[in-house]
Amino acid sequence: MTAAVVPQTGVARMIRDVVHAGAATIAATAVIDPAHPLVAGGAAPAYLGIEIGAQAAAALAALSGGTGEAARAIGGRLVRVRDAVFAQPSLPTGVALDVTAACTGAFAPLSTYHVEVRHGDAVAVTATISTYALGPVPA
Repeated sequence: MTAAVVPQTGVARMIRDVVHAGAATIAATAVIDPAHPLVAGGAAPAYLGIEIGAQAAAALAALSGGTGEAARAIGGRLVRVRDAVFAQPSLPTGVALDVTAACTGAFAPLSTYHVEVRHGDAVAVTATISTYALGPVPA
């Protein structure tokens, strides 16, 4: 299902599985591929957690489209990051990270989300992000 709801491909696609999706929240797992171009020394910069959160938000937008049709990836742009907290300088690669995104407001095509990335029991990254939806990605 992830391929259908996240527009990124190859090593850029970090969302691997949607665990739960509701009307305004999503929980998913993500993995940073060790071959990702931002990985150095087996670790990724913590700010990559912002992208993981944005991918979760994109998956939520695709799954909560409400059209009655099969979920389809929605292209968009990350337009703002606020209140970002990086609890550690890097994120591990090749292991499952838990990510949540909660829509805290929307006025189409703009939406705001609170995102959180965890490694095990530890919160690694939290932020409030705003996105601009461009529309469904061609199949």
